[in-house]
Amino acid sequence: MSGTHRATSGRSRRKKNSGKALPAILAAVVAVIAIGVVVFLVRPGGEEEGAAGRDVPAAAKVPRTGTQLKFTSTEDFDYSMGAIRTGLDSGRAYAEYLVTNDSGRTAPFEAPAQLYLPAADAGTDRCAPQAGVSEGMCNPPTESQIVGVVGDAQPSPDGVDQYMPAGASFIVRVSTEQPVAQSARPDAIRLYIWDVRFVTNRIAQPLPLP
Repeated sequence: MSGTHRATSGRSRRKKNSGKALPAILAAVVAVIAIGVVVFLVRPGGEEEGAAGRDVPAAAKVPRTGTQLKFTSTEDFDYSMGAIRTGLDSGRAYAEYLVTNDSGRTAPFEAPAQLYLPAADAGTDRCAPQAGVSEGMCNPPTESQIVGVVGDAQPSPDGVDQYMPAGASFIVRVSTEQPVAQSARPDAIRLYIWDVRFVTNRIAQPLPLP
C-alpha cells in the first residue's frame, strides 16, 4: 500500500510539474523566434554593414605610396592621391591608391584615378587610350571601391554620395570589370588621373608607384 501510494504521489507531482513547465517552454520558444526576427531585420545579409547597406571599410595603417600628387576639384575641394600597388585578383587587374581630403572641411569622396595596362593584355576591345598615357596602353571598363580607411574616419553616406571628413584618408581599389588576358603582369599596370574636374586640359597625370 505504501509503495503504491508513493508511486501515485510521484505521478501526481510529475503532472503538476508538467503543467508548470509547459508555459515556460512556450515562452522560451517565443523568445527564440523573436530574437531571430530581430537579427534578420538588423542584419539581413548576415554580415556587418554600414549605413545605407554599405559594407564598413576595414581600418588600415598608413600605406607606403609613391609620390603623392595634389589636386583641386572644380568645386574647390583639395585632395592628395598616391599609388600604393598593382596586382591581379581572380583574373582581374587592379590598382590601389590613397585619397586624402586636404580641404580642412568635409568633402565629397572622389575616386578619379583610372587603371591602364597594355592593350594586348586588356582582354577586351573596349579599351580606351587617353592623351598623356604611354602609347599602347588603354583603360578597360573598371569599377572603384573603398577597401580601407586610415584611422577612425569612415565615409559618411548622403543618399548615393559619400563624404570624407577633413583629413580623412581612404584606400581605393580600382579593378577591371572583366578578367584580363593571361599575359597581363602587375608591373605593367598604371594609374592616371585625367578627369576634367581635376585636370582641366584632360592630359592624364600619372600616379607614380612606390
